[in-house]
Amino acid sequence: MNLQPLTIRERLQDYEFTDEQEMNLTLELLNRVENDIDEQRAKKTRDGLSEYVALASFAGVLYLLLGELNKLADISSLAIAVILFSGLLLLKIPWALYQLVAIDQATKRRHEQGRFFWSNDLLFENRLGGLFQLLVFLACGIFVFFLSLPLWISISTGMAFLLYALILGLVFVLSFKREPISPNNTNKWTMVGLPVLFLAATIMSVTGLFSQMNTPIGKETSSYVIAGLLLALIFFVDRLIRLATPSLLLEKLERLRYDIIFLKADLRDAWIRYEIIVDGHDISEELKTEIEDIIRAFNTLDYGQTQQEKSLTAIQDELTRLEVEQQRRRLTENDLVTVNSHKVEFFAHFSAVTRLYTFLRPQIDKLAKGVNKISRTTQQWERADEYHKFILSRLKALDQMDRQIAKKAAEADAKINSLLQKPTEQQQGNNKKDEPVGEEYGQGK
Repeated sequence: MNLQPLTIRERLQDYEFTDEQEMNLTLELLNRVENDIDEQRAKKTRDGLSEYVALASFAGVLYLLLGELNKLADISSLAIAVILFSGLLLLKIPWALYQLVAIDQATKRRHEQGRFFWSNDLLFENRLGGLFQLLVFLACGIFVFFLSLPLWISISTGMAFLLYALILGLVFVLSFKREPISPNNTNKWTMVGLPVLFLAATIMSVTGLFSQMNTPIGKETSSYVIAGLLLALIFFVDRLIRLATPSLLLEKLERLRYDIIFLKADLRDAWIRYEIIVDGHDISEELKTEIEDIIRAFNTLDYGQTQQEKSLTAIQDELTRLEVEQQRRRLTENDLVTVNSHKVEFFAHFSAVTRLYTFLRPQIDKLAKGVNKISRTTQQWERADEYHKFILSRLKALDQMDRQIAKKAAEADAKINSLLQKPTEQQQGNNKKDEPVGEEYGQGK
């Protein structure tokens, strides 16, 4: 018996996907998800280091470092610090040069318009490693001022460390930011200025630190060995942290793949989930919560106004009957029991509608500001304005209906007063002691 593994297409057919177009779209989505999963997994070993290799290298460097520390009493800590600081800064010069050549190249990639493509999930796995580097550079930037170095070397070295710490801090903070980011709105002065300042301070610092080193190296190798081992130790700790940090993007892609194949996730929802995970939020997803709350409030307003109209219709029908009854006798409060019950119902819905209007006004103002910010960032003015125009058109229709209801309510109130205050000539003499009643409906919101 030949037990060959099922292909994705055969597996999907077993799950009763029969529509050919849906099948093709599902396969296309699965192919994209699989490629992204492979890409994320390959990143872990792309630099030639797996987690186990990095751990073994860390252990080897630590063993060698402990073996060299018995010579520490004969070596100046200043010499070790100077070599270590120089090495750390030299490792970051290629980053600054690349940033100046590429000038924010990451945000210049072609993205679908209206997409929020700053990926918090993509940056998550770099946060802990970046935080470790941030702490190392901050500690070095502070410690350099406690060494017996010329003032200009201490200042330039401290400035270089603190500038790089500032850059890492900005990236760390922005990785949590959910604001939409556009390829055209990044601050070029920041993208160019910070690397230029870092590069200038680093060159000045390294020049000064080199002048403080013991030369030639062959006369005193222990300080170079210890500083080099410390530098390697920092490198492998950083690499271990990055390799051990789980990838949120990978986990979400794997969960999406499972939902598509085994849980038969709705195809449209699956595509939306994929686009949000990989490319970020679209305008519609970013405004979804606010718009849903407002639309839900609009639907409730529609219901409240419909109930008000029903109450007014019932009141008008009852008043028509009372007009006929007035021809025979004087009307009293007892004749208005049915009218008053409908009025109580009317005012109950009136209060609910008023509360909703009070809730809606700040929500619509907030939406207007959000739409303006998003359209300004994504340059999708027309599409973003459609959301706001839709909300305003619904609000205008509700306002018009509210004015009509207020007008009908005022007419009904006047009719009630007219019925009670203007009896027929035959009944005027007999009913002078009767007190007229009536209650104003109010004039809208």
